[in-house]
Amino acid sequence: MARITLFPTMNDQPSAELTRRNSWLGLPVAQPVEGTLVQVVAHLPQFGRQSFTMSSVNGTEMAVNPYLDMIYRVPSRHGELPVPVGIVSKNYRLVDHHLVLRTMEEVLADFGIDPHENPC
Repeated sequence: MARITLFPTMNDQPSAELTRRNSWLGLPVAQPVEGTLVQVVAHLPQFGRQSFTMSSVNGTEMAVNPYLDMIYRVPSRHGELPVPVGIVSKNYRLVDHHLVLRTMEEVLADFGIDPHENPC
């Protein structure tokens, strides 16, 4: 079975055991997801990209960094806000997890393996 670990939202309160067992760079993560490739894809977060900007102290002007972009997690539930996750060079290639797994799904299908039926 495929097994991925997702980042928690700000509202998630991980247990002490989860924090101890499942962490990334010392930060708690959500429980692993297991299932078929199709089931796992449904749980993957999506990410977006925008210019790395900052408003002036009085809020009337906006400064844009010409060399950097911000990567953010797209809200997955109603009422959630985007969450910034990193700053990258304008040359950075953001590869969508969903696209990678859809490509894997196509390759598996080419080999006669049904990603809807077979656990990863």
